[in-house]
Parts: sequence; structure tokens; C-alpha cells
Amino acid sequence: MVAAIGGTRQRVQTHANFDLLRELINGYEFDQVGIVVPEMILGFKNDRQGTARRLPGQCRLDAGEHEAIATVQVTQFSRPILNLLALQVKQAITQRDPTAVFNHHIVMKKGSTPKTAGMNPKPLASSPVQGLLGELSVEQFLQRHWQRKPLLVRSAIPGMLAAVMVPPERLFEHAASDAVESRLVSQRGQATRRWSVEFGPFDALPSSRRRNWTVLVQGMDLVEDAAHKILQRFRFIPDARLDDVMISFATAGGGVGPHVDSYDVFLVQATGNRRWGIGPAPRPQWVEGLPLRILQNWEPTEIYDLGPGDMLYVPPGWGHDGVALDACTTWSIGFRTPSRHEFLSAWLGDQAELSADLTGTSRDDRFRDPKREPTAHPAQIPMDLRKTLHQWVEAWRTDERTRLATLDGFIGRHLSEPKAHIFFDPPGRPLSQKRFVQFASRHGVALDRRTRMLYDERHLFVNGEVDPVKPDRALRLLADQRAWTPSQSARILVNELITERVYSWYLAGWMLVTPAQLDTD
Repeated sequence: MVAAIGGTRQRVQTHANFDLLRELINGYEFDQVGIVVPEMILGFKNDRQGTARRLPGQCRLDAGEHEAIATVQVTQFSRPILNLLALQVKQAITQRDPTAVFNHHIVMKKGSTPKTAGMNPKPLASSPVQGLLGELSVEQFLQRHWQRKPLLVRSAIPGMLAAVMVPPERLFEHAASDAVESRLVSQRGQATRRWSVEFGPFDALPSSRRRNWTVLVQGMDLVEDAAHKILQRFRFIPDARLDDVMISFATAGGGVGPHVDSYDVFLVQATGNRRWGIGPAPRPQWVEGLPLRILQNWEPTEIYDLGPGDMLYVPPGWGHDGVALDACTTWSIGFRTPSRHEFLSAWLGDQAELSADLTGTSRDDRFRDPKREPTAHPAQIPMDLRKTLHQWVEAWRTDERTRLATLDGFIGRHLSEPKAHIFFDPPGRPLSQKRFVQFASRHGVALDRRTRMLYDERHLFVNGEVDPVKPDRALRLLADQRAWTPSQSARILVNELITERVYSWYLAGWMLVTPAQLDTD
């Protein structure tokens, strides 16, 4: 059974006739199509011995009537039928867009009958792509490769060239803008390998006929639809760790030299061909006198040639060197990896501001010495000054309760802080709060791509701030899905407190609500 949900209200259409399948799917967005398994068909209801309770967040089909479809166990006879149906849906979808996400899985439990879950309420584009990690499941990848060893996947994103290409000309336009960060890396002399690095924005770039140069543009997921969609496929890693999509264009011979990253990276070849050499770099040393951190005396242990759609995962600490074999474009999905030094420096700076006076006032005490006597040793640090500074530090150290109470809040603020060059655009002609709710109930709402929303057990964090509202189920859903559907918006925005907060985010440019702006991919 195929379920398609759409229109101004949630509704369900089902068809068992495969001839009608393509016509049905063509009428909806991909994240509105899924496989639904009612327990009354194919003998499911009679085959439920040992069935677990409903899986939270993975087996509910909201059809506007709070309907739900439970997880059911299926027989070995039923499983091929479900696989055939899922394959039909996948083929119909991928004929329209080879890069479309399709989340089809049967969960196997050791020693039990196979199970299948109902339609996942999360947008399919936010779910891992079947085949993105080759033959590995997400769990297998995380157990075997994540932060351990590289992984090469051929045709991880098939149809990359035709479906999600950002033309070099558009990449160059972004490199000329100060809305993104960009670099130009050039190399002259294959023997001497003289490197140069320039930072954008760029009024002009070298000719594409010239060899050995590459331009790298960060944050492309914030300005390009295709890059934003690609990034969503990697949300099996928490948002607090996701960074951005960098796109680089290189002419033949172009690259940034052999180097080591402190973070995980997925390297997806979009157009052209690039040769990657990879290998361990347990004690990296750098070539002196260069503007880049180029590995010295490092040799790759494996060589791979990547073509369009191929992907290479490289964990931190592994040396890698990518050289363009022809004019090519490479997409790098990078991750945030806070270092101990960076975090503690930021936290101590934050504590210095918050703890100017531990009584809760905003007064910042200063050292005073109104009874100072003349000194015979001007270079000696005064004892009363040292004593006062010691007292300030000891007061902060001993007030552990105050310090720990602010730590979780700082962690969320720190991890949700947008990059320094990110600015938000408030709506030019904002809707009234009443009209906002009406529009949201008809069209849904979505977080702006630049918005970083995270939560823990007690706090909601939005763009570096602790929000005054607690992260209830509705707000956690918004953070996880980065959107509310029209029906979700209509139900949730009857809560006045939540409505006021969401409306304030809209006024700040942190949230979007119009059909043209809404982006739930």
C-alpha cells in the first residue's frame, strides 16, 4: 500500500495497482510518499506474537485524525511482497530525481520474525539514503568506520552530475560575495611546489585553462538548495556535530596538498575526476615556510580515483591528498569537533562575564588601594594586589554550584552559535501574529537554513541563546525536523506561549512561513 499525504489538510490516498503508482507519486513531493503497512492485511494481525510496543517516532501515520499504524511482524511469505512494493515506489521516485531520498527498511531482530515499521514521520530527505554508505547500515558505519578508518563508496549519490550540480560559474559568483568564506589555493612549479593562498571575496579568478589552482567556498548549504539537501542526508550525526558543505572547483593538477584534518569529512565527487591518496599520519610534521599545513615525509598507502557520485569518508588524523585529474568539482561535508583548549577558553571568557559578581548583580569589582604607602621596590608585585586576585579566583572556584548551573547552558549556547559572518534577514513586511498563525496552519513553517536549534533535557538553544521556553515535545520536533507541517502547526500554535516564541523567531528572520520560502528538505 502506498500512502501519499498532501494538500491543505492531511489526507491519505492508497493504491494497490502498480499501474497507478507513478501517477500518484508524481502528484506529491518525495517526503510525502511512503510505504504504509496496516496490520489488518496480509495476515499481520494474526502474526503479532512478540510484537514490541509502537516504536516512538517511527510508526505513526498522521492522517489528520490522529491515526496511527503500529509496528507489526510479518511472515517470510509477506516480506518479499513488501520488498516488491517498496522497490516499485523507489523506482518511480528515482525516475523523477536520481538523488531523491528513499527510506525503506525491514528491521531484523535476532531470533524473531522479521518486522517492518510504518511510515517515518520525519521528512524522507532527512533520513539516511539507502546506498549512501554502500552495503553498510548507518549503525555498521558508525561501529566500523566513524573516527576509525576511511570508507570508499562508489555511486553513493548516483545522478550527482545531472541533478545537484552547482555550475562553476555560480560557485565563482559566491566566491565574489562576502556572504560566504572562500579561499584560492594555487601551486606553481611541480618540482618546487610553491604554494600560495588568498582569501575572498574575489573580484576575479584565474582562467579555467590554467592548471594547478582551486577555489574553495564554505557554507554552501546556506546559499544553495542542492548543497542544503545533501547535508540533510548526513543528519544521522547530531546537528551539534554537523558543520557545513564546502564546494571546491579545481583545474587539472589543482588541490591543497597532502594534509590532515582535525575533523571527519565526507568527500563527494560532483563533476570531473579527482585522485585521492590517503594513509595514516600518526605523528604529522609540516613543511616549513609554506602558507598551508602541508604534510612532510608522508606517503599515501591507498590511491583512489573518484568520479561523479563517488564518495570517500576520511576520519580525523588520516592524511589525504586530492589532485584534480581534470576540471572538477568536489563537495566536502565537514563536522564540528570542539577542542578542549577552544572550549575551555570560550567557557572561561563566558564565566568572566557572568561571574563579575557571584551575588547576581552586574557590578564588576575593581582592585582598590586607597591607603597605599610609597614603595622602595617598584618592580615588586604588591602583596595586597596578589591577595585580592587570589580571592577572586578562589571565590569562583569554590562556588561550584553556580559554576555547574551555568555549564549546560553555555554548552548549548556555544554549540548553537552561528559562525561570525552569519547574519539574519528579518521579513521586510512582517505578518501580524494572527496572520502568521493562519499562514503557518495553511503552509507550515520551517527554520531558516542559517538557524541552529539544539536542545537538552531542560533547555532549548537557538542561535547561541538559551530560550525561555522549555523544550517540550513540539519544540523538539521542530528542532529535529527543522519544520512543522501545516497540520502540526495548526495543532501546536494554539499554545499561546509557543506561538509568541515562534512568532519572535519569525520576526528575527530565524524562521520562514510562506509557500515560496518553506523548505522542509
